[in-house]
This record gives sequence, structure tokens and C-alpha cells, in this order.
Amino acid sequence: MNKICPKCKCEKDVNLFNSQKKYCKECHNILNSIWRENNREKYRECQRKSNRKYNYKRQSLFKKTDKGKILNRASAKRYRARKLGCTNHHTEKEWITLLNQSDNKCSFCNSKENLTKDHIIPLSKGGSDLIDNIQVLCNRCNASKGNRIKLLI
Repeated sequence: MNKICPKCKCEKDVNLFNSQKKYCKECHNILNSIWRENNREKYRECQRKSNRKYNYKRQSLFKKTDKGKILNRASAKRYRARKLGCTNHHTEKEWITLLNQSDNKCSFCNSKENLTKDHIIPLSKGGSDLIDNIQVLCNRCNASKGNRIKLLI
């Protein structure tokens, strides 16, 4: 089945027309490009709005994944450290090295379960977020230590 495009006056197959447009796809694309050139700022603003909505949806979906939760938690910790005046941070590689040096054991009770990062001098007391100020503790020892300065030598 054929249809006539009112713009180019050519008879073309119906499949070459956009579903709800009266022009063929070629004419429609030409008209769109002319409109974009004539309305550049309006087009850019529409693109920005569309991208913002898409990125927001994508980010909110990513935050629900396991990797997203981990990265979100790490980002929140870095933000808290920055807010308390720490400018330098330890890397994940340094943390893994510290874990290996401690044989994946808590520095206080030698437990191998639920290991966490603990700041020897707490951030709230002016400590840094560098690896020199980090020790490996299990959840129980970290919770009992609180924000006190306690180091096992």
C-alpha cells in the first residue's frame, strides 16, 4: 500500500512514513533538522530536561543494586570525612593490603568475622582518613571502642 507525502509529492510505501506523522521519514527528518537549527536554545533545553529525567531514573535504579549500595555507602563515608575536614583518603587497594597484613583478623580479638574499618584517631576528634589512621576491627570491637582513641600495639 502506498501513500503520497505532501512535502515531496512522492508516492512511497506506507512503511516509509512515521506512525503518526503525515510526512515520509526523509521529509520529517529534514523538517526536524531545520526546526532544530532555527530553535537551537529551545531544543537544547528540551534535551537537558530529558537527560535530567533519564539520568535521575538511571541513578535511582542503580542505587538499588548491590554495587550501587556499596558505592553509595562509600560516597557517604567520604562526604562525612570531607565535612569533618579530611582532605586525603585511603584507597580500596590500601585497605585490602591492610587486611592482608592483619591476616584478615580483628586487631583486638583476632576474630575473622564482620571485619570493618576503624579510625584509630576518630574523624570526630580530628583524625585523618589516611591508611595510617585505619585499623581492622570486627563489628563488636568497633562498636565497643566508639569514638575513643584505642590502639593495640
